[in-house]
Amino acid sequence: MRVRRHLSGPGESVLQGHVGYNGLDCRAAALQESELSMKESRYGFGVEVALGYDQAIEQATAALKAEGFGVLTTIDVKATLKQKLDKDFRRYSILGACNPALAYRAFQAETEVGLLLPCNVIVYEGETPGTSVVSALAPMAALGIVGGNPGLKDVAREADEKLRRVLKTLGDTHARKGV
Repeated sequence: MRVRRHLSGPGESVLQGHVGYNGLDCRAAALQESELSMKESRYGFGVEVALGYDQAIEQATAALKAEGFGVLTTIDVKATLKQKLDKDFRRYSILGACNPALAYRAFQAETEVGLLLPCNVIVYEGETPGTSVVSALAPMAALGIVGGNPGLKDVAREADEKLRRVLKTLGDTHARKGV
């Protein structure tokens, strides 16, 4: 498999050169190009998996748990848009994932960081039947909002590493052929 990058502007991660979000060093979080087909953007990263939507939510939740995250909230975007706007949308959920140890350290570094928590992980139906996309907000990108607090930088780097391992686990186990 290969790493695919979707770069559309300044501040994005370039895995090959290990340049991180907002100029921060992401060497510890960078994955080997041969390991995973992960899509990158300025604010997140994700994988497309050969799993139906319900299975993808189940497997993502299990992989998050293995990295110490619990899912505190689940927002069913499709149902919400139908109920509030009478609009149809693909199956799409936002999982509010929290790693209590990391959250505590973040709160110790900066009380207002709660505005950026929990870590959002999205799961939605892929374009190809029988596939789903699982993506996470990049903690290193969110860090750019709060500035150079060194305590937060360490927490964000660790959260980034854990979330990348979650997606790597899903991608390695359920990779969609040809991605």
